[in-house]
Amino acid sequence: EGRLSARGGVAPSRVCPTCTGYILASARTCPLCGAEMPAPDAPPAVANDVPVDLALRSLSPIDDIQGDAGKLEVFRSIYRRARSNGWMPGAVMHRYREHTGESPPASWVFALQSDYRNDPTWKERVAKRKRDRKTAEHAA
Repeated sequence: EGRLSARGGVAPSRVCPTCTGYILASARTCPLCGAEMPAPDAPPAVANDVPVDLALRSLSPIDDIQGDAGKLEVFRSIYRRARSNGWMPGAVMHRYREHTGESPPASWVFALQSDYRNDPTWKERVAKRKRDRKTAEHAA
């Protein structure tokens, strides 16, 4: 969950089939719930298209100690407003930075982008908002 690989990128992760927490793809046991992971030759369960609320539930107790639970609520609140008002995912990240003074964790951003990519209702609201703005510009 946001750990850097040796090359400077984000290390591959997967979802624990027991607790749905994000864990390193190379993990043999889940650090969150202790569940045994499938053998290395089995394909990992990669979280490509996980709804944002499900993906953001995977905070560990250590994250809560660091104060991420409150930040997560801010992020979720902004996410819900963005989805209902037809804001692009970038608006969520921008408003989160305005509110907290820092960027959201990479795993939250990934979940947000995945949710937008797979949510036709949200995409339609964004398209409608863009059409309404163009109509208003031409009328002025």
